[in-house]
Amino acid sequence: MAGRAGAVLGALIVAHAAAAQFVQQGSKLVGSGAVGLAHQGYSVAVSADGNTAVVTGYGDDAFAGAAWVYT
Repeated sequence: MAGRAGAVLGALIVAHAAAAQFVQQGSKLVGSGAVGLAHQGYSVAVSADGNTAVVTGYGDDAFAGAAWVYT
């Protein structure tokens, strides 16, 4: 699965708009503790102040699903 890890496990990349382009902030965020092919990043919610993100993975643990919170 090494070649497909980014596509099926998922990740979150935080960026902001500056001068008509997106600029990545920090490293790619990959949640820990995923069971199986989590599909992290399928849905993402960001707080109004931009300091908290909730990332879901509908495929985690045989499609039981999971959520990862980043602050």
